[in-house]
Amino acid sequence: MPPPSRGYIIEVDNDGVIEKITVDAFDVLTYDCGLKAGHKVRLKMPIPLEDDRGKVVRTIPKGSAWTVLSGSSQDPGCLWLEDPDGQAHAWDDDAEVFQVFERA
Repeated sequence: MPPPSRGYIIEVDNDGVIEKITVDAFDVLTYDCGLKAGHKVRLKMPIPLEDDRGKVVRTIPKGSAWTVLSGSSQDPGCLWLEDPDGQAHAWDDDAEVFQVFERA
């Protein structure tokens, strides 16, 4: 189960009215791209992580193992992965994820 700190707010355009939705239910176990919560994936290339100002604060090395987390039906199309340091990251839930990751 994901940690409660993964909750977040998204804005959805509902016929011209912007609604804020709290995403706090992580009930998706199988993603459209075929990955499942609990699967392990490995980076095909290093990934630099930036702070809010765009400064690279660390780089996650090629070959590092990430864990697929459960997703939310409240935010379809969003794939959640946990890096080796335990930080959650959002990716698009589509085949392009396999340009960066491979199944471990």
